[in-house]
Amino acid sequence: MDIKKYLQNLDWWLVGAVCLLSLFGLICIASATRINLGESPANVIKQGVFFLIGIALMVIAANADYEYISQFTIPLYIVNILLLVTVLLVGSESKGATRWIALGPLTIQPSEFAKVIMIFCLAKVITERQKQISDLKTIGLYRDSVASDAEAACAFCQPGSGCHLLY
Repeated sequence: MDIKKYLQNLDWWLVGAVCLLSLFGLICIASATRINLGESPANVIKQGVFFLIGIALMVIAANADYEYISQFTIPLYIVNILLLVTVLLVGSESKGATRWIALGPLTIQPSEFAKVIMIFCLAKVITERQKQISDLKTIGLYRDSVASDAEAACAFCQPGSGCHLLY
């Protein structure tokens, strides 16, 4: 495995900005948890580990073959809808909102995956219907927005507006 090959695809300005913002976030967490007054640094360490995992995932995502992934948009979309419905049926509640699926010590929020999956699905639809979309007489995206409506309906069943704004 040639690490140079993977690192050459990165936008180093973006990586630098992410690192600076993450460092600032870690400093804010340390300040808010009063780590300098002898409090436990557990939250800062946990967020630092998540930051490192995020950087690793960013390198993987930068090197992912999006054309290969686009072959699986329909199964991804179906799994995504099933996860969003699962949240409504058996999701765990936190602060009055049911947004999470508890898997032992790990909790996932499917609406976050839904955002990325929807990008792949709509990109595939737009690519397949380029000619219809470019023709001003027939706006091809109107009927294609139905694909995102199912996800939006599941997201709107959850309280809070953070995810709603993206749909």
